[in-house]
Amino acid sequence: MRSFLVAWVVAFAMVAILAVSVSWYVGTSPAPTQVARRQSTSFEPDSSTAPAFPEADAVELVALRLPADASGDRDRQSLQNSATVTVHSPQHWRVCFDGACWVAHGAGRYAEPENDAARQREGAARSAP
Repeated sequence: MRSFLVAWVVAFAMVAILAVSVSWYVGTSPAPTQVARRQSTSFEPDSSTAPAFPEADAVELVALRLPADASGDRDRQSLQNSATVTVHSPQHWRVCFDGACWVAHGAGRYAEPENDAARQREGAARSAP
């Protein structure tokens, strides 16, 4: 019985030493850092979300969609002088002038009409006699 009691005390002491060692190790290791993520309820363009291609390229993509006639030339001139270019989403610009808007895509470098006014400006040469 005496050997059982001695073995039990030794085992208990070893478990206690192990527990203290683990506690000390955990206490000295650096605490994990938490990265705060910015939650945005609205899209606010900044340098990290701005499209990777310049605004001028977006305007040029839209200019290529206009008809290759006199009315298209006038629209291209108006586009170059008075276009409003805003960030639509990452990799996309919105280019508007005179009520017509297009979305210029960075991937693939193309533009597509966003509203009926833009579709009408693109189809002006085809529908004219």
